[in-house]
Amino acid sequence: MPFRRAHETVGALVRRLIAETRDFGSLSAEEWRAASDQFEADIIARVTPRFSVEAKRTPQSTAPRAVAAALETCAAGCLAPLANQTDGCHRERSSANMTRAFRDSFPRHWFL
Repeated sequence: MPFRRAHETVGALVRRLIAETRDFGSLSAEEWRAASDQFEADIIARVTPRFSVEAKRTPQSTAPRAVAAALETCAAGCLAPLANQTDGCHRERSSANMTRAFRDSFPRHWFL
């Protein structure tokens, strides 16, 4: 389906849902198909925030793997100057351990 047509189809659905104070999750498969025969049976499972985020594939996206990679890069860059310094107990802090600690401070599902 051409982008313009897809935009019109979804826009009409959004206007309808706003008027009825509903959200996409409330649409039945029949309502999706009434909007366009391009919507297949799996549309309900595919129109979720999680599916949308996971479908992104660019390095700068919000996909879990892209976020994890960005956090790893950030942790390595931010913590590198602190590597090989000693803490109050005179233990050496390695960059790898500090990166791991930084990563571990975030929810596990960010690093799928």
